[in-house]
Amino acid sequence: EKYKPQNILNDIKEHFIINKSNLFDLFSKSSCPISNYKREKQLSFIEPNEAENHDLVEDLMNQLHDAIYFMSLSKKDRTIVTQRMRSFATEFTRSHFERIKNIQENRMLELPYSSIEKDKYPLVLKEIDEILKSIMSGLNIELNYWQDLPRASYLSGLQVSMGSFFEKLNSSFVNLILSNRSVNCIRASSPRLLTSAKISETTLLTSRLASRSEFKISSKC
Repeated sequence: EKYKPQNILNDIKEHFIINKSNLFDLFSKSSCPISNYKREKQLSFIEPNEAENHDLVEDLMNQLHDAIYFMSLSKKDRTIVTQRMRSFATEFTRSHFERIKNIQENRMLELPYSSIEKDKYPLVLKEIDEILKSIMSGLNIELNYWQDLPRASYLSGLQVSMGSFFEKLNSSFVNLILSNRSVNCIRASSPRLLTSAKISETTLLTSRLASRSEFKISSKC
Protein backbone atom coordinates (compact mmCIF):
# COMPACT_ATOMS: atom_id res chain seq x y z
CA GLU A 1 0.00 0.00 0.00
CA LYS A 2 2.79 2.40 0.91
CA TYR A 3 4.57 2.21 -2.45
CA LYS A 4 1.60 1.20 -4.64
CA PRO A 5 3.67 -1.02 -6.97
CA GLN A 6 0.61 -2.34 -8.78
CA ASN A 7 -0.26 1.17 -9.96
CA ILE A 8 3.16 1.50 -11.58
CA LEU A 9 2.90 -1.95 -13.14
CA ASN A 10 -0.51 -1.04 -14.56
CA ASP A 11 0.89 2.18 -16.03
CA ILE A 12 3.78 0.26 -17.61
CA LYS A 13 1.37 -2.18 -19.22
CA GLU A 14 -0.91 0.60 -20.45
CA HIS A 15 1.95 2.54 -22.07
CA PHE A 16 3.19 -0.59 -23.83
CA ILE A 17 -0.25 -1.40 -25.25
CA ILE A 18 -0.72 2.19 -26.50
CA ASN A 19 2.68 2.34 -28.24
CA LYS A 20 3.05 -1.29 -29.36
CA SER A 21 1.64 -0.82 -32.85
CA ASN A 22 3.78 2.26 -33.62
CA LEU A 23 6.88 0.54 -32.31
CA PHE A 24 6.24 -2.53 -34.45
CA ASP A 25 5.82 -0.40 -37.57
CA LEU A 26 9.04 1.48 -36.81
CA PHE A 27 11.09 -1.69 -36.31
CA SER A 28 9.59 -3.32 -39.42
CA LYS A 29 10.66 -0.56 -41.83
CA SER A 30 13.37 -1.51 -44.32
CA SER A 31 15.23 1.70 -43.38
CA CYS A 32 15.46 0.58 -39.75
CA PRO A 33 18.87 -0.98 -38.89
CA ILE A 34 17.05 -3.84 -37.19
CA SER A 35 16.04 -5.09 -40.64
CA ASN A 36 19.67 -6.27 -41.03
CA TYR A 37 19.30 -8.67 -38.12
CA LYS A 38 17.96 -12.21 -38.42
CA ARG A 39 16.78 -14.35 -35.54
CA GLU A 40 16.91 -17.65 -37.44
CA LYS A 41 18.93 -18.50 -40.50
CA GLN A 42 16.70 -20.22 -43.02
CA LEU A 43 18.02 -22.94 -45.32
CA SER A 44 17.07 -21.12 -48.49
CA PHE A 45 18.55 -17.72 -49.30
CA ILE A 46 16.61 -17.48 -52.55
CA GLU A 47 13.43 -16.20 -50.92
CA PRO A 48 13.33 -14.12 -47.71
CA ASN A 49 11.34 -15.40 -44.77
CA GLU A 50 9.22 -12.46 -43.61
CA ALA A 51 7.64 -14.44 -40.77
CA GLU A 52 11.01 -14.89 -39.08
CA ASN A 53 11.80 -11.18 -39.49
CA HIS A 54 8.51 -10.27 -37.80
CA ASP A 55 9.23 -12.75 -35.02
CA LEU A 56 12.52 -10.96 -34.34
CA VAL A 57 10.80 -7.57 -34.34
CA GLU A 58 8.22 -8.92 -31.90
CA ASP A 59 10.94 -10.29 -29.63
CA LEU A 60 12.90 -7.03 -29.60
CA MET A 61 9.77 -4.98 -29.09
CA ASN A 62 8.76 -7.04 -26.05
CA GLN A 63 12.16 -6.34 -24.48
CA LEU A 64 11.19 -2.65 -24.38
CA HIS A 65 8.03 -3.32 -22.38
CA ASP A 66 9.24 -1.33 -19.35
CA ALA A 67 11.55 1.10 -21.17
CA ILE A 68 8.66 2.67 -23.13
CA TYR A 69 7.10 3.72 -19.83
CA PHE A 70 10.29 5.34 -18.54
CA MET A 71 10.77 7.17 -21.85
CA SER A 72 7.37 8.82 -21.36
CA LEU A 73 8.27 10.25 -17.95
CA SER A 74 10.06 13.45 -17.06
CA LYS A 75 13.49 13.24 -15.41
CA LYS A 76 11.96 13.99 -12.03
CA ASP A 77 9.23 11.37 -12.35
CA ARG A 78 11.73 8.74 -13.55
CA THR A 79 13.78 9.27 -10.41
CA ILE A 80 10.72 9.12 -8.15
CA VAL A 81 9.42 5.89 -9.76
CA THR A 82 12.85 4.24 -9.55
CA GLN A 83 13.19 5.18 -5.88
CA ARG A 84 9.70 3.90 -5.09
CA MET A 85 10.25 0.56 -6.79
CA ARG A 86 13.64 0.10 -5.17
CA SER A 87 12.19 0.85 -1.75
CA PHE A 88 9.36 -1.58 -2.37
CA ALA A 89 11.76 -4.34 -3.47
CA THR A 90 13.93 -3.76 -0.40
CA GLU A 91 11.03 -3.83 2.05
CA PHE A 92 9.40 -6.81 0.32
CA THR A 93 12.62 -8.84 0.51
CA ARG A 94 13.33 -7.81 4.10
CA SER A 95 9.83 -8.72 5.30
CA HIS A 96 10.09 -12.24 3.87
CA PHE A 97 13.57 -12.66 5.32
CA GLU A 98 12.37 -11.62 8.78
CA ARG A 99 9.37 -13.96 8.64
CA ILE A 100 11.47 -17.00 7.87
CA LYS A 101 14.07 -15.92 10.42
CA ASN A 102 11.34 -15.72 13.06
CA ILE A 103 10.10 -19.22 12.20
CA GLN A 104 13.59 -20.62 12.57
CA GLU A 105 14.69 -18.79 15.69
CA ASN A 106 11.49 -19.60 17.60
CA ARG A 107 11.45 -23.22 16.43
CA MET A 108 7.84 -22.78 15.37
CA LEU A 109 7.84 -25.93 13.23
CA GLU A 110 8.59 -28.00 16.33
CA LEU A 111 5.59 -26.77 18.34
CA PRO A 112 3.24 -29.59 17.22
CA TYR A 113 5.83 -32.09 18.51
CA SER A 114 6.60 -30.41 21.83
CA SER A 115 5.09 -33.32 23.77
CA ILE A 116 7.62 -35.86 22.46
CA GLU A 117 11.37 -36.16 22.83
CA LYS A 118 13.51 -34.20 20.38
CA ASP A 119 15.33 -37.25 19.03
CA LYS A 120 11.95 -38.64 17.95
CA TYR A 121 11.02 -35.68 15.80
CA PRO A 122 10.11 -36.58 12.18
CA LEU A 123 13.05 -36.42 9.77
CA VAL A 124 11.05 -34.09 7.55
CA LEU A 125 11.55 -31.29 10.10
CA LYS A 126 15.28 -31.38 9.50
CA GLU A 127 14.75 -31.28 5.75
CA ILE A 128 12.39 -28.31 6.05
CA ASP A 129 14.89 -26.56 8.29
CA GLU A 130 17.60 -26.94 5.63
CA ILE A 131 15.25 -25.59 2.97
CA LEU A 132 14.44 -22.55 5.10
CA LYS A 133 18.15 -21.90 5.65
CA SER A 134 18.69 -22.01 1.90
CA ILE A 135 15.81 -19.60 1.28
CA MET A 136 17.13 -17.24 3.95
CA SER A 137 20.56 -17.26 2.34
CA GLY A 138 19.07 -16.34 -1.03
CA LEU A 139 16.92 -13.60 0.48
CA ASN A 140 19.92 -12.20 2.31
CA ILE A 141 21.86 -11.95 -0.96
CA GLU A 142 18.87 -10.27 -2.60
CA LEU A 143 18.51 -7.83 0.30
CA ASN A 144 22.19 -6.89 0.17
CA TYR A 145 21.87 -6.30 -3.56
CA TRP A 146 19.03 -3.77 -3.16
CA GLN A 147 20.70 -2.04 -0.21
CA ASP A 148 24.08 -1.69 -1.96
CA LEU A 149 22.76 -0.13 -5.17
CA PRO A 150 24.12 3.34 -5.94
CA ARG A 151 21.84 6.33 -5.59
CA ALA A 152 19.02 6.34 -8.14
CA SER A 153 19.09 8.92 -10.93
CA TYR A 154 16.65 9.74 -13.70
CA LEU A 155 18.52 7.32 -15.98
CA SER A 156 18.69 4.35 -13.57
CA GLY A 157 15.30 2.83 -14.34
CA LEU A 158 15.61 3.44 -18.08
CA GLN A 159 19.08 1.87 -18.29
CA VAL A 160 18.03 -1.24 -16.39
CA SER A 161 14.81 -1.62 -18.38
CA MET A 162 16.72 -1.55 -21.70
CA GLY A 163 19.28 -4.17 -20.66
CA SER A 164 17.42 -7.15 -22.09
CA PHE A 165 16.79 -5.25 -25.36
CA PHE A 166 20.50 -4.66 -25.99
CA GLU A 167 21.31 -8.21 -24.95
CA LYS A 168 18.83 -9.54 -27.51
CA LEU A 169 20.12 -7.17 -30.17
CA ASN A 170 23.71 -8.20 -29.51
CA SER A 171 22.79 -11.88 -29.77
CA SER A 172 21.06 -11.26 -33.11
CA PHE A 173 24.08 -9.31 -34.37
CA VAL A 174 26.40 -12.23 -33.58
CA ASN A 175 24.07 -14.56 -35.47
CA LEU A 176 24.13 -12.18 -38.43
CA ILE A 177 27.93 -12.25 -38.55
CA LEU A 178 28.00 -16.04 -38.37
CA SER A 179 25.38 -16.20 -41.09
CA ASN A 180 27.41 -13.98 -43.43
CA ARG A 181 30.49 -16.12 -42.88
CA SER A 182 28.49 -19.23 -43.69
CA VAL A 183 27.23 -17.75 -46.97
CA ASN A 184 30.75 -16.71 -47.97
CA CYS A 185 32.03 -20.23 -47.38
CA ILE A 186 29.20 -21.72 -49.43
CA ARG A 187 29.87 -19.27 -52.24
CA ALA A 188 33.48 -20.40 -52.35
CA SER A 189 32.66 -24.11 -52.27
CA SER A 190 29.53 -24.17 -54.45
CA PRO A 191 29.23 -21.01 -56.59
CA ARG A 192 26.78 -22.68 -58.94
CA LEU A 193 24.18 -22.63 -56.15
CA LEU A 194 23.99 -18.85 -56.42
CA THR A 195 23.47 -18.76 -60.19
CA SER A 196 20.25 -20.69 -60.30
CA ALA A 197 17.10 -19.26 -58.74
CA LYS A 198 15.20 -22.48 -59.31
CA ILE A 199 17.18 -24.78 -57.03
CA SER A 200 14.84 -26.66 -54.74
CA GLU A 201 15.09 -26.59 -50.97
CA THR A 202 15.95 -30.28 -50.96
CA THR A 203 18.89 -29.81 -53.36
CA LEU A 204 20.17 -26.87 -51.37
CA LEU A 205 19.94 -28.77 -48.10
CA THR A 206 21.84 -31.72 -49.58
CA SER A 207 24.61 -29.47 -50.91
CA ARG A 208 24.85 -27.68 -47.58
CA LEU A 209 25.21 -30.89 -45.61
CA ALA A 210 27.74 -32.23 -48.06
CA SER A 211 30.01 -29.20 -47.83
CA ARG A 212 29.69 -28.41 -44.12
CA SER A 213 26.82 -29.63 -41.98
CA GLU A 214 26.84 -26.96 -39.30
CA PHE A 215 26.27 -24.02 -41.65
CA LYS A 216 23.02 -22.08 -41.39
CA ILE A 217 22.35 -20.05 -44.48
CA SER A 218 21.09 -16.50 -44.24
CA SER A 219 17.93 -15.43 -45.98
CA LYS A 220 19.99 -12.83 -47.89
CA CYS A 221 23.24 -13.42 -49.74
